[in-house]
This record gives sequence, structure tokens and C-alpha cells, in this order.
Amino acid sequence: MNEILWQPNPYSIALAISTMLAISGAAVASQRRGNPGAQWVVFLMGSIAIWSFSYGFELAIGNLETQILMAKIEYIGVTTTPAFWFFFALYYSGFGNVYRKNRLHLILLISLLFLLLAWTNELHGLIWTAFEQVEYNGIRVLVVGHGVGYWALVAYAYTMTLAGSIIFIRQAIRSRTTYGAQSLAILLAVIITWSGNVLYNTGLNPFEYLDLTPFTMTAAGLVCITSLLRIGPLDLFPVVSETVLDSMSDGVLVLDNESNVIHANHVFRTLPGLSTSTPAGKSFDEIFAGWPDFVQSYRSVTETRANVEVALDGAAPLYFDMRISNVKSHKKQPIGRIFVFHDISERKQAERQLAAEISSSAAMRQDNSVPVVLVFRFKDGKVIEVNRSFILALGYTREETVGRSLLELGIWSPAQRASFMRELVSSNQVENYPLALRRKDGGDQEYLLTASRVEIKKELYVTWLAFEKN
Repeated sequence: MNEILWQPNPYSIALAISTMLAISGAAVASQRRGNPGAQWVVFLMGSIAIWSFSYGFELAIGNLETQILMAKIEYIGVTTTPAFWFFFALYYSGFGNVYRKNRLHLILLISLLFLLLAWTNELHGLIWTAFEQVEYNGIRVLVVGHGVGYWALVAYAYTMTLAGSIIFIRQAIRSRTTYGAQSLAILLAVIITWSGNVLYNTGLNPFEYLDLTPFTMTAAGLVCITSLLRIGPLDLFPVVSETVLDSMSDGVLVLDNESNVIHANHVFRTLPGLSTSTPAGKSFDEIFAGWPDFVQSYRSVTETRANVEVALDGAAPLYFDMRISNVKSHKKQPIGRIFVFHDISERKQAERQLAAEISSSAAMRQDNSVPVVLVFRFKDGKVIEVNRSFILALGYTREETVGRSLLELGIWSPAQRASFMRELVSSNQVENYPLALRRKDGGDQEYLLTASRVEIKKELYVTWLAFEKN
């Protein structure tokens, strides 16, 4: 093997810088996985890094064989960059479902085909027809002749780039000011990038024999990353906030000042009736199109807390304890809103069951006394709801009771619970069951208990109606 002939030059240094910028960009984008298209920016910047590094190494050495090898390695980036750009445009603009439903990942097979043609060029000459070295500014530069396979690759790359550009133009037209400007910025970067490639392929390049595409590709990738950071929650929160929001058990939606979605956590995206496929960038009206009454009531509200009922076609209504809060900058200027949705549908269903049970029992009682009523979950004994009689008779507040079991509160003993549950399981319902319940002050109160198992949203609950024993 011939000794490598090194030829230091400013072009290789510039490409080394481009490589480091591309790698750094991929690392930044990898931290923004919740943002639209972030994963494709990682792949895009990775391809650009390979392209830049290989081309820089090609220019840094004077051996023809090594230059040809590096040209083949370059094609890992050359063949995949157009596809990754197109996929990024799809996801960034809210068309990720088009990618998934139409198996567009198969486009990468075309990239793989061109890559195989480059690596096996000696067998057919479809990509390169000839290799030679020329002297340019004191270094030996590889100059190649292009075959029909190369021009087919150019057609493929320009098609993918044009398709992605059209998607961004559409996004810029339909988006509001902030997101339209971002889309146009990305589009401008791509025009600059591929103008360099066009100059190379048409022979109009002012830097004869040099391919400017890797340089301009790096600039475009960095613009994409800047746009990702602007569309994500960085403008409203520290970086860590995205992870915090996604770990919350409540649904969280973050809007900017123009009521466009900045971030929607996992719980929010699972709420029924919402348009939450690739939500970032969508407007308030688009997201809540399936909740028309909600849109009318809360489109412009900036600060409130309310119980919200959402009616759904063909399904039980949803109930939320909802909070809307203003988000302000360090200069105390409003920069967005946060919606927090705490699902209380289970509690509302329990309240309705309580009301029905109380009404039914009161009708059967001659003295019209109001029983102590509570509902707890069968599987773990956690109390879901209690009535006012429970609070007055036993001394526990609702806040102290809901979410805890009767054993935790000490209202009954493990032996009492075991005996009661055996009776309930054997017959699904018990009537006039004698039971002593312990009050918060430590005293005991005798009750006659009527209880039954009910199913709410495919979950078993136990309802109690306890009348004081005479």
C-alpha cells in the first residue's frame, strides 16, 4: 500500500469545521426528540457530517486510490441527505402520518441502490466513468467523469429536495407569522445549499474542481436546528421542562402568544376527540376542533380554573379540573399560556352513582335520614368520593379521605375489611350489614350497611350507604 501523501489546505480545515458543526447540531437535535422532525434532523446532520468529513479527507491527501475510496464513503451522505431532508419537511410540517401510512421509508431503498452503485462502480461505471487528478491552488484534486447513474442520482436528489421545499412553502403559507418565518428561513437555507450543487453540476462553479455542497449543507442543517429550538418549549421554559411536562400525569398543553401549540405532553395527546397528531405548530382551533364548545369558551382566556365537561359523540362525557395560566418572560411580558387538564371523569361518575344510590335509599327509608355514603375502588380500596354526611359523622374532610383507603384512615380494621369483602364477593350485594366505623376522634359508631359492586368504565367500585344503628 502506498504511503499517504498529506497536502494541508484551507478547504480541508473548513470542511473539518463543518463536520464538527454538523455533529454538534445532531447532538442538539437529539435532545429535542419531542419536537416535530427532530429525529430526521439528527439523521440529516449525521449524513452531512459524513459527507463533509470524507470530502475534507479527500482534499487533504494526494493519493489517487485513497481519494477514490473517500469519494465512495462520501456517497453515504450524498445518497441519504435528500431523503432525510424530505422526511424532515414532512414531520416538521405536520405530515408525519403520511410517512407512516404510505411506508415512505421505502424511499431509502433508492438511496441504498445508488450507494451500492457507487461502491461497485468498477463493475459498471454507472456513477463515475473516469478518475484523474489535477493541480488546483497547490494541491491535487480528484476530478471525475460522471455516468448515467450519477445523473439519475441528481434527478432523485433534486426531486426529494423540491418535494420538501414545496411542503415548506405550503407550511409558510398556512402558518401564522412565527412559524411561517421559520419555514421560509429553512427554505432559503436549502435554496442556498442546492445552488452550490447546481453550480458544481453545471460547471459554473467559481471555485473550479471543488464541490461547495458540503459547506452549504452544514449551514442549512444549522438553520433547521435553530428552527427546532424556536418551535419547541425553549422559548418558554428551561430545556429540562420538556421532560418534566412529559412525566406529568395530567394533560399539559403549551401555547405561544398567537395560540399556536408549542408543546403537548403524552397525556394530553391521548385525550379523545382532539387533533393531536404532530401537534406542534397547530392552532388552538385546530387542536380542539372536536371540542367546539370548549373552543368558544376558552379561546382567549389567559387565567382561570374551572370544571369542564366535554361531550363526545357516542361516548360518555369527559370531566376535567382545568387550569389556564399565563407564562411571562423575565421582563414580565406575556409569552404564552399553559393548559393543565386533570381528569375527574371517574369522580363525576362516582358522584352520579352516589346521587342515584342516596335517592333510591332515601325513598325506601321511612325516616328520610341521609346515610353516610362513599365509593371506593374494589381493587385497591382507594376512596373515590364521599358525601357530606360522611364528613359530619366521621370527622374527616373530603381532602383527607379521597385517594386513601379506609385502612389507611383507620376507619375499619383489617379483620372488619376481610369479613365484609368476603360477604360482598359471595353475593355482590349486602344489606343491613352491622359494622362499627371509627371516627377521627377515636370513637366508634355503629351502622347498618347496604353495599353493592358497580362497574364504571369497566372498573369495579363499591358503593356504601350506612345508616346509624338505632
